[in-house]
Amino acid sequence: MNSPASIQDIHYTFERVMLVDDSRVDNFINQRIISTYRFAKEIEVYTSPVKALEKLTAINNYIFPDSEIPSYLFLDLNMPEIDGHDFLEEFSKLSDRIKNECRIVILTSSADPNEFVRLRLTPGVAATLSKPLIKSNLEELIGLSNTYRLVV
Repeated sequence: MNSPASIQDIHYTFERVMLVDDSRVDNFINQRIISTYRFAKEIEVYTSPVKALEKLTAINNYIFPDSEIPSYLFLDLNMPEIDGHDFLEEFSKLSDRIKNECRIVILTSSADPNEFVRLRLTPGVAATLSKPLIKSNLEELIGLSNTYRLVV
């Protein structure tokens, strides 16, 4: 007789991801998709891009261990505090150990194909996806990833 799977038996593709979006609804939906498809074991959610940058800066300054670096950072572009472009500018000032480990994915509600192309050419941006995340987006990101950090 097979015993039910325990939480220890659940496999995740990545240890940690970060969501940065001022919309609580978008964060909720994206968090559910990431959890449902076991894309990441831990999901940090920030409605404030400034708070997200503070966390990344603290990792950069060794206040938090490198294990806190997210494998993926899902970033909204249109936020009131600072926009995604300004966020990317600040992110670019972090150390290479952060920038090399953390892949940025722009999440946008824009349907403009030119914006998608322009954003994909932005240094540090791994992908540009339409909101909300769907299963095939996560599969695409796994395919883009050069390193698989399987967490048990």
